[in-house]
Amino acid sequence: MKSRQNALKVIIVLENMFLILMLAKNYEIENGLKKRMLEAQNITNTNAIKYKDLYDNYDDYINTISKELQEANLTHNPLEVFANYLILEKNGYISFGNYFTYGNPDFEVIGNLGISIVDGKGVCRNEADNLYHILSSLGFETGRVIGVPNNYSVANHECVFTKLDDKIVIFDPTNKDVYLSNGSGKYLSIINGYSFESNEPSDFIEGFDVDNGDFYKYNHDDSNYAKDILDQFEIYLQEANNNKIYFEQYEADYLTPYEKYNHDVIQNYQK
Repeated sequence: MKSRQNALKVIIVLENMFLILMLAKNYEIENGLKKRMLEAQNITNTNAIKYKDLYDNYDDYINTISKELQEANLTHNPLEVFANYLILEKNGYISFGNYFTYGNPDFEVIGNLGISIVDGKGVCRNEADNLYHILSSLGFETGRVIGVPNNYSVANHECVFTKLDDKIVIFDPTNKDVYLSNGSGKYLSIINGYSFESNEPSDFIEGFDVDNGDFYKYNHDDSNYAKDILDQFEIYLQEANNNKIYFEQYEADYLTPYEKYNHDVIQNYQK
């Protein structure tokens, strides 16, 4: 009897120790996140002053792109905006010199990574940031997220998440893909079924709340909607392709001054 009681005491002690360790770990994670948030905010605030000319020009650039899409009646929902953004970016219609190439940019500004896209070069973090700012400018709920896609040889990949109808979806501008929640913590591509598993939102400062829960509390299984969304996505992409002449002319008339100014200022910073 005594041995059983002693065994129970040992189990209780171990359970309490495990609970204490878990609480300590959670405290460490929470405080680590708060620290990173504060550091990121400080850098962003500093850069907003240091690069005020670029920030102001970038705001005007984003608002002009939003106006371009609105005037063409291409903003019914985030999916339509995303499809048109892909055509704009990949064809250089929103970059200096009408040219965009994928690669690490020579110049970046933490807090506004999309500025690199204006100059014609960027990787996933820059593409995601630029798309994020456009969606946000148009009034859509949106944020950025870092995760691991199982079909690419990268440790971290940045995308954009937003609300489409009553679903949270992930847009991947780098790979022209859309991911839907499978209800088990992963998001699956509507194109090939590959998964995207999120780590933490890089846009944690603005935050993102939907259906009384944030991105990480969303656990609906939306996989049954994949075909419908893919069909609609392909229609939007085709319509966006048909708008190339409009996009090209709009850039020449309205966007080029912002692109050139951005390029000239970056050149001066790099001297």
